[in-house]
Amino acid sequence: MNGIAAMMKNIIQYINLLEIWLLPVRKGIGVRKRILVIRPDQIGDFFIWLPYGRALRSFYPSDKYELVLLGNSVWIDAAKELLLYDRYMTLDDERFLGETDYRKSILNLLTLERFDTVIEARISRYVMFDDCCRLACRARHNVVFRYTGDQAYHWKIALAQWLVDFRFNVIRIAKPYSSELENNEYFLARLTDQTISGDYDIPWPRASAREKPYFVILPEAGKRYKEWPMDKFMVIADKAARLTGWKCIIAGGMEAREKAEEKLGNNPIFENYCGKTSIMQFIALIRGAAFIVGNDTGGIHIAALAGVPSIALVGGGGLERFLPYPEKFSSRLCPPVTVTSPNCREKCNWNCRFSTDTEHPYPCIELISVDRVWERVEEMLAKMTDSAIRNR
Repeated sequence: MNGIAAMMKNIIQYINLLEIWLLPVRKGIGVRKRILVIRPDQIGDFFIWLPYGRALRSFYPSDKYELVLLGNSVWIDAAKELLLYDRYMTLDDERFLGETDYRKSILNLLTLERFDTVIEARISRYVMFDDCCRLACRARHNVVFRYTGDQAYHWKIALAQWLVDFRFNVIRIAKPYSSELENNEYFLARLTDQTISGDYDIPWPRASAREKPYFVILPEAGKRYKEWPMDKFMVIADKAARLTGWKCIIAGGMEAREKAEEKLGNNPIFENYCGKTSIMQFIALIRGAAFIVGNDTGGIHIAALAGVPSIALVGGGGLERFLPYPEKFSSRLCPPVTVTSPNCREKCNWNCRFSTDTEHPYPCIELISVDRVWERVEEMLAKMTDSAIRNR
């Protein structure tokens, strides 16, 4: 039954795609040109892109352009505080992909907006998501990342990718680098002929203030097969708390809350903030931390932008694309210390050939040893000063 339901869902999505593909181009309205930036991905992707998203404002000044962001509901409140756009439209990614009525309402809303230009800023485009939203706008000008061969994993997908780029006036920008940061930089340069010089200028919220320093553990990664085991995180947290005398805060979403409570019990060393913070409170919590240890997740990339030392546990799926950061960005960021398994040599995009069990960590993550991570924590603590923590 699940197979039939999935097939029907795909058929409906393709019908929706065809319906909006057939719509004619519409001219924009108003004195100012209307620009839509589409960014429906997750927290970490947004923060890796944030400096470049801010740079678009200077290229599209508010006296000539209305700059609008279509963003994921999980981080849109942060965008409202950290970007300088004119308007923000919220998109729930799970509902868009799973609920036909919701998807149609979003697509109809985009059609009525009459945008002049649409910019798909996500590097890994998705035909039934980003491209559907762009096509619904019926804009005269469109800018996207070029699809690559590895994204056409089925002939139907390859055909759909060709169709969405054939329709309307589309400028396709290549992805010459493996790193997400470098591709974002390249996209901005090709689109605007601009580069970011000097430090990234982010108007961060005030860091969380506490009497004593604290550190943060981030045990989530969006998918269970990407997550280092919670038991191992607890060993690191306990050792660091006893060595420093600092509190350990466990942070993340609702999914991690019960798991954290089960492991923490009544241990006074720990505080469980999972599912208890807004996105802006989460940023403040990260900014106030002495250091962070976590999976390759949004909080790690926030820490890097905010200048907070961090240690990231990375499997083959995100290796080189998200972490480690290229050396040339070290002067602008606080690059996370990347820890991998000695046996992890593949950039597999999470198409693991050693395991298909998505409910448990893949070997490249699970086999990272506690000792290996603890060595990096000790090295980080040896370089820290109290004044550096207080001055954030």
